[in-house]
Amino acid sequence: MVPDSETALVLGGLMIWSSDMDDKQFTGLQGLLGKPVGGIQNPLENAKAVTQDWAGKNGQQCKRFDDCVDMENPQASSCGTGQVRIGYDAGGCGSGYGKPICCPSTAYPKSCLWRGDGSDCNGQCHSGEMTLLYSSWGGDPTEGNHKRCGRGRKAFCCVADEWESEIKDCYLGRCGGGCLSGDEKVASVHDPDTCAYSYGHSGPQNRDYCCPSPAKFTNCHWVGKGDCADNTCDDNDIQLMVNSYGDSKSSCHWGRQKALCCDAPAEQAFLPVDLKDIFPTLPPSNDYVKYDLQFPKGASKGSNPVNTAFGWVLIDGPEAAVTSAKVKRDGSRSDLEFLNCHEIQGEKRQKVRFVCTNDGPTSDCEHMMLDGLAGTIIEMPDNCGAATYAVAHEVSVAEDQSLPAHLSHLTKATVKELTFDYNFGLVKRDAGSIYFRADYANIGGYWETVVDSSPASKRSMLRRFYSSSDGDWGSRFATVRNKKSGSGSAFSKTFSQSIFSGLKSCGSAKAFADIVASGSISATAKMAVSIVGTISPSIDIEEVYSFVDTNIDAKMNLDMSMYGSFNLDYTTESLFSSPITMDEFNHIGIISFAPTLMADVGMVADIELAGNISTGVHAYTSTNIVQNFPHNAGDSSGQTAQEAMGTKFSGDISDAAEGTIKIDLRPRVGLSITLNKYGTDGKVVNAFTEASLNTYNALQVGSDKSYNVSLGTGPATTTVTYKNSLDSFTAWSEDSNMDRVIGSSNQAKVIASGAAGGGDDEDNNKGGPSPHTISNETSSLFWDFENSFLGCSTGLVLSCDSLDENPVCEVDICELYPGLCDDYDSVDGGFDGSDDGGFDNGTGSSNSTSNSTLTRRSSLAKRGAERQFKVLLVDKTEATFKSLSYPSIGKLYRGPNGQVVIETAFDVMSNSCDDWEVIDWPLNDVDMSKFVTEHIVELQTIKAWVQAANSGILPSGVQMSVGGIRSKWWKDYFGSAVLSSTLTPVSGSYAPQRPSDRVFDALGSSRNRAVFVPCQKEINSMKALLWDFKSPDQAVFDADLEDAVENCGPIENFLKPLKLILAVFEYLNDADVKKRFEQVVDNVNTQLQLIEGDPNGVPDLSTSWTEFIPDYMTKVVKHARALMTSRITDIRNAYNVANPPANKGTVMDILKDMETAVAAITMPYSTV
Repeated sequence: MVPDSETALVLGGLMIWSSDMDDKQFTGLQGLLGKPVGGIQNPLENAKAVTQDWAGKNGQQCKRFDDCVDMENPQASSCGTGQVRIGYDAGGCGSGYGKPICCPSTAYPKSCLWRGDGSDCNGQCHSGEMTLLYSSWGGDPTEGNHKRCGRGRKAFCCVADEWESEIKDCYLGRCGGGCLSGDEKVASVHDPDTCAYSYGHSGPQNRDYCCPSPAKFTNCHWVGKGDCADNTCDDNDIQLMVNSYGDSKSSCHWGRQKALCCDAPAEQAFLPVDLKDIFPTLPPSNDYVKYDLQFPKGASKGSNPVNTAFGWVLIDGPEAAVTSAKVKRDGSRSDLEFLNCHEIQGEKRQKVRFVCTNDGPTSDCEHMMLDGLAGTIIEMPDNCGAATYAVAHEVSVAEDQSLPAHLSHLTKATVKELTFDYNFGLVKRDAGSIYFRADYANIGGYWETVVDSSPASKRSMLRRFYSSSDGDWGSRFATVRNKKSGSGSAFSKTFSQSIFSGLKSCGSAKAFADIVASGSISATAKMAVSIVGTISPSIDIEEVYSFVDTNIDAKMNLDMSMYGSFNLDYTTESLFSSPITMDEFNHIGIISFAPTLMADVGMVADIELAGNISTGVHAYTSTNIVQNFPHNAGDSSGQTAQEAMGTKFSGDISDAAEGTIKIDLRPRVGLSITLNKYGTDGKVVNAFTEASLNTYNALQVGSDKSYNVSLGTGPATTTVTYKNSLDSFTAWSEDSNMDRVIGSSNQAKVIASGAAGGGDDEDNNKGGPSPHTISNETSSLFWDFENSFLGCSTGLVLSCDSLDENPVCEVDICELYPGLCDDYDSVDGGFDGSDDGGFDNGTGSSNSTSNSTLTRRSSLAKRGAERQFKVLLVDKTEATFKSLSYPSIGKLYRGPNGQVVIETAFDVMSNSCDDWEVIDWPLNDVDMSKFVTEHIVELQTIKAWVQAANSGILPSGVQMSVGGIRSKWWKDYFGSAVLSSTLTPVSGSYAPQRPSDRVFDALGSSRNRAVFVPCQKEINSMKALLWDFKSPDQAVFDADLEDAVENCGPIENFLKPLKLILAVFEYLNDADVKKRFEQVVDNVNTQLQLIEGDPNGVPDLSTSWTEFIPDYMTKVVKHARALMTSRITDIRNAYNVANPPANKGTVMDILKDMETAVAAITMPYSTV
């Protein structure tokens, strides 16, 4: 059986803020800092924190397998993730088998041994060793063999690394007792040999065993009586020394010795690192230690930092300012029990009730009151408040003295309440210094090379690395790099950002500019950092070292439409609204490390220009940028390269005056370090160690109006920047004063040239940005410089592109006219009817509630769902009925019912503004996401018919030949299940009893798909608009028309809706569509005749329908003709100006063709 890694006995009460309890804004530490700290962008969005405490600090979490396993089988004998095997017990297992002994990888003893041998084992640990467990057999590693003890037992002893120095400071005092000043007695030893000799064989023969005060070893006692066969310390006790007498005058027999055993100190016996070797200034020995260790996403609890990415912060501070309401010093559960943690809200000052469950001598209930409560940092129980730690202010008797049932036996206990908050600015300030060490690496190899490593200098024979030498750190960094363990943090960001978009009145004309940068930035960064110092009562960073290695790939496309005079001194703006962070380590309120991608866009301009330009640049690192911080810690390297984009340049410069405009992109990749200072001054160090490159496109015009379009990329650079910081890292001062250049620049490259208003030197470039509307975009990056950047020209000629050959109408009508396409059809929405599709059988019940549920949950009736219609009747009441569900385009062809659907899709033949012919495309030739399931006869037709049939008046205002059908039937019968069950089925066995179901089924449903066709969504939306006798928004149309005439705006914006209107009638007159149109009308009429003959039917339904259809369709045609005529007139009037745009001829030719088409507009059943 593998050990349970979750059963931790944690000894605590030490200063730490658990990173998973405070919020992202560091609210819990705002008081400590004296001002809001702000949040870290995207903390661990792509990396999961695995927070660990001092696990098994004194061996409590070390476990022995219950069952014997094959020790030669690595899989069977493995301790599992986050565990280290330190030995095994061979007890009763047979040759080659044993029970592995496992400890947490973050706190395990480095040297253990089975002690005790022979038939009379009497296993006894040595001074400075802990007894971890016992066995009659022992195991490996061993000082003896695996034979079973005939008497006694063997002890598994482990060196308590962190207590060795404490034990070495202890000593035997003088005969007669007494210790040196500053030390105290922990035990007594009877020493007749030494003392008898010293005092002439008489006098006192006792000596005190002394240790520095305050003694870390408590409850010390001698173990061994009689023949001293039982002379071993209890599990997890520490053995200080052995002596044959101990504190009695009786000596052991058989050469045995008694053991001086003490309770284990509160400090951990096994630290993951040696404090002496990670701090340049050693903290006081009576301090207490806590840490927070996190691993990247996918790591399990208990992961080992060896050869993997990690982040941690270690805090070493005094006990006086910190206590725990969660655990006692020995790791056992606190005697304090909090009663209403679930009522704690937010991070304000508030109260929580608690009770003391044990008032005996071992109780810790009063521990929080040590040296006064106010300002004490208190570790709260799990799930009790917004953070693991809070600041205590007061304890008082609670008004509510009630106790939960499981504490009802505490009849004499007083319920109290603790007043607390998370304002760490109010913590005690006189408790002493708080030391810290923080390390982070997003690749493997750093922990074992830098944090837990062999020494770099001969400080001592210690295992781990600490050095203040830049060269030593650089050497360690090189070792980490050479391990090539992990790829680091990967960034990938696409962007499309308005650099500037605006208009400016210039008399009768307008100056304008629309500049858009789009592209992508990708980078992979390997980085690490170590910071050492004190953070309270004042911050003092003794050492800080880091490295950043990165590759960068940046692509930028520029689309520029400009007319006017442009002036701007070189200015930069952030491309991203917030930095992009990955794999962040964040210890709330203390420190965070975050690999970060940022990017800046810079622009400088002094030019008069009229033109449309598209160009771009691709820059990248041909060799990785490598930089240590400070730079003296190693050599730097790296090189940038560049190339033109696929389309180097397109567009047209119609006119220009001498000058230049240059736009650059600077991606910045590095490590963001945020250090929150303790104290009330609120100072924060926010450093960014970065590597970057800078690439650009430029347009330069000479005095003769000749121009060059060029690109260029500078060398790689590194630097340290500080954001909103009132302090900085002194050791990095030389790295933050300037950009440090790495590698060489790339020579500027001309990618296009020509003359303004003339031909280009290569070919006749056209194109540039697609036609679009230019407006004032206050969100554009350089909008704040609108007044200085955009000015009126002094005489440039504005020339619109001539669109004589096939002007393109590619703009999306749904974007031009917001709301027009709200009634949309999602690819996978709706119902395919494969299991009756949740289809109501017409009896008032449904096989599924999915249809009605979808309707209720949506403010818009989405395609596929049943729709509810309400009709105001002539008696001022309402008739309510529903259509049937039907499959959206993504489900239209599914199942047996989908086999009858036409296998073509209807769309315009081309995107040309002067071509509105509609054809049926093979399904494989179209993007079905742009199509919808089309009701050829719109669903709202039934609503209009009900209104006409009820009133007896046709849509045109003409009286029907039959009188109006009474309101009661529409209200009580049409939408209700009133028809006879024996009425002729619609199809198969489907015989709905609601009249409305029969009518809507004829229009198309999940069952009846033969009348559906796939139709392009823009045509469908325009058709629905016309069907309701509505028009595309006049204000939008007028604005687009004005923009085209005055600013050379895109003519497609006002031509596209006219093209679609004509396309609607091309579609309706297609032979396949017309056939289904007539089939729908006939099917509705058939069902109405059946309904008329039912006992609950009503006369004249069929007649009203046959009179309604031609009247309604004629009105639709007349509406479309009038709308087209009006809009064409608007366009002609707009272009009838003294100096019309050069494309007037193109526009007029298109209008002439449209006028011819308008005269021929018709549709099935229309009389015109």
